[in-house]
Amino acid sequence: TCYNKGCGKKFLSQENNESSCIYHPGVPYFHDAKKSWTCCNKSSTDFSVFLNFPGCQTGKHNPNKPIEEKSEKIDIIVPKPTNQRVKKIAMDRDKLDTELINLPVEVTASLTKALASKMANLSIELENNDIVKGVKCKNNGCSKTYEGHTSNEEICLYHPGAAIFHEGLKFWTCCQQRTTDFDAFLEQIGCQSGKHLWKAQKSKSCRFDWHQTSQLITISFYAKACVPDSCSFKVNPIRLCVQLSCEGGTYTFENDFDLCEVIDVKGSSVKMLGSKVEINLKKVDDSCWANLEIPKIQI
Repeated sequence: TCYNKGCGKKFLSQENNESSCIYHPGVPYFHDAKKSWTCCNKSSTDFSVFLNFPGCQTGKHNPNKPIEEKSEKIDIIVPKPTNQRVKKIAMDRDKLDTELINLPVEVTASLTKALASKMANLSIELENNDIVKGVKCKNNGCSKTYEGHTSNEEICLYHPGAAIFHEGLKFWTCCQQRTTDFDAFLEQIGCQSGKHLWKAQKSKSCRFDWHQTSQLITISFYAKACVPDSCSFKVNPIRLCVQLSCEGGTYTFENDFDLCEVIDVKGSSVKMLGSKVEINLKKVDDSCWANLEIPKIQI
């Protein structure tokens, strides 16, 4: 197997030459939600799209597995807040990377009906689209390629969660295996089994708004015919990670909220309807939220 970044193909040493491998000689760079390579100008906010960027340089395949380097611990100094309310919130808040828990989901009859109609139309379209041999599975964490109809019978091990890069750590929200090394992160075996995804789902923005009562924060995502088994709603007391598979799975939407206040995880839930998804987050007290999430700091 080639260990050049962006390649990962299997090769024969006798056929390895200067034009065998197309790879990225640079390193991955993550800033302001954008993911890019230092060696070229390609960038995306979607992690799956980023991983599938073709290399920008040709050369020989690399059979040598990179050695994980130990990173130094860096102490981050945070200025002390002066506002008493902010001090209280800071003391009550858990860490952002506290374990995430799946919210209970209610699937309504309106969604079941909308999804059945949408999937019937999609099945006709998929039958007319051939898959090219050699195409790599688009599921996160899977490196299998399509070799024919038998590939559809294989079990795919993948990560259903989102990739998180926080304070030097890299991990998936679905299994929380943390590492500081990017290559070690990419090699983590998937934590869920299912079917291969040979054609990438398009990532689009999704309109949403929110309102509150004395007990609840309600967030409405206006996405039609979402596929429940392909959606994910994970929370901890100060964080909400949302993954939607919309329009019968034809496109996806992801967002990671650093919530403004603390929520009661056990009292929160999700309701999926035919035309939207409602997330109800239970407040820990009856205070009024000034904002839904804490603004992301631009560095």
